[in-house]
Amino acid sequence: MIQAEYGVVRSEKRTAAEIKVATECPINFNEEVKKIISVNAVAFITSAENKGEKTLVRAKVAFRAVYLTEDGFKKCEAFAEAEAELPIVGAIVCAEAVDVRMSSVNDGFTARCGVRFTGESFKTDENQVLTGGEGLIIKPCEVIADEVTETASEEFTVADEFEVNYAVKEVLCHSEFIRVKSVESGVSRVIFEGDAEITVKALPFSENNDIIKEKRAVPFRFELPVIGALPDMLALGEVRLSKEAVKVFTDEAKNKSSISVELTLAATGCGVNRVKTQVAIDAYSRTDEVMLTRNQPAIEIFEGTRYRDERITAKTNAAAPDGARILGTLGEAVTVFSVNSSDGKTTINGSVKADVIFRNADNGTTCVQAETPFSLDIAEEGKVCNVKVALCDLIARVRGGDIEFEFTLAVRYDLYAVKTIACVAGAESLGERKAADSAITVFIPAAGDELWDVSKRLACTEDEVTRLNPDLEFPLKGDERIIIYRQKI
Repeated sequence: MIQAEYGVVRSEKRTAAEIKVATECPINFNEEVKKIISVNAVAFITSAENKGEKTLVRAKVAFRAVYLTEDGFKKCEAFAEAEAELPIVGAIVCAEAVDVRMSSVNDGFTARCGVRFTGESFKTDENQVLTGGEGLIIKPCEVIADEVTETASEEFTVADEFEVNYAVKEVLCHSEFIRVKSVESGVSRVIFEGDAEITVKALPFSENNDIIKEKRAVPFRFELPVIGALPDMLALGEVRLSKEAVKVFTDEAKNKSSISVELTLAATGCGVNRVKTQVAIDAYSRTDEVMLTRNQPAIEIFEGTRYRDERITAKTNAAAPDGARILGTLGEAVTVFSVNSSDGKTTINGSVKADVIFRNADNGTTCVQAETPFSLDIAEEGKVCNVKVALCDLIARVRGGDIEFEFTLAVRYDLYAVKTIACVAGAESLGERKAADSAITVFIPAAGDELWDVSKRLACTEDEVTRLNPDLEFPLKGDERIIIYRQKI
């Protein structure tokens, strides 16, 4: 009788969730508003905690409006709260403000937006597999699967201070893009390297009121303590903006200003270990008729995080006012509409929009909302997950009376190889195998048969087949004669 032995193949199943909620808040202007020029919003995650089988995520939303008064451009800021329960546990979470708009309500204004909460987590999937046993001959296969360490999070700070050769009257807006260049595993840590790219839109003390863009990249390297991480592992993680502070110190006498930026970043990450398990993908017995139960678990193997930049020049849907010149752009935003994968290609569709500020021929100010669609293709063999697209370095210009954008899209995604393993989940004896009563067996194989196929059909070992038939070449053609001797003649 056979006595089967079993093991377990453990693999990490990535799960993702997304919830969009609405939030709003009143914006109170302390002076008469001639025109709303631009409004945007940024969402900062303030907490993420497990609640049963869910993750409760809270965020603060900062609305920023630029408006026009008799004295020129001004800005104001207001805050709202948002929260959502993602249906996954222990999630690596992000929040993004989308569909930002402002409307007039009674005698005031209300800013509104949607907050898109996204998260991903890992759940261990266990599959029973046959690994061997007494009276069984197995066809072994090595299965590689991921094992994820604990996920850890911690905040760190980056700061920069730089001078500009003009007196800053007002910082109208600023934006930050966290460009992670590498995520690596070390001894009990995950190491993040990248840049915090800071863009400041400043209004100088000048009669022409041009909006000047200042851009800086502040490098960072942060080691996040992660229990179980080792240098031979891969690593997976995110860095997001948690807090920000921008201050300006102006010396009008010297016509210079100093801009200081302090950013609090939150790093979340884990180590990803490759675990090898030997399983049986087929089995038989020389003594028993065996019924096999089969399973085909799909195993996702993390291949790493990929980064790419795409520089795009495209015509927008808007025209420039006659005789006007561009002062600058505000409210730049990228929106991803869809991410579709098929036949080794992932297509990202979305749009880029911005508020383009013009100085008219009559010295007035016009704001034109311009937008252009985009489509990006990612050619990867595997499963593309956790796609994120950021907008960097947008330039607006007038060409043939139309507004044209030139911009960079920074794309980040995780890549997984998906493999289906046809393994044996169970082996049960159906009784004793009927022994052949002939001294010699001549077997005619099928074309394409391998050594294992022949051995299983004849209920003998592979060594016996090759020892008695040394001239066989596999895979077989189908016209061979395979001889098995069961006793000496």
